[in-house]
Amino acid sequence: MNDLLDKALATIDDHNREKQIQEAVTIAMGELGIIPLHHQINTWATRKGVIYTPRIDEYTLAFQFRPQ
Repeated sequence: MNDLLDKALATIDDHNREKQIQEAVTIAMGELGIIPLHHQINTWATRKGVIYTPRIDEYTLAFQFRPQ
């Protein structure tokens, strides 16, 4: 699993990197125990007429707000 993750980090091609990460996750889920210790929950609010799509990295950037 570690070797696949190392290869994925060094891979520029998105398609190949995704396949390598999926293989690593399959190995990890089959062989390792996972205990979730933290669940992050973020809340964004806007006024009527404004739409915001949150980012995965949790940055809130002004240009991502748009009129409805």
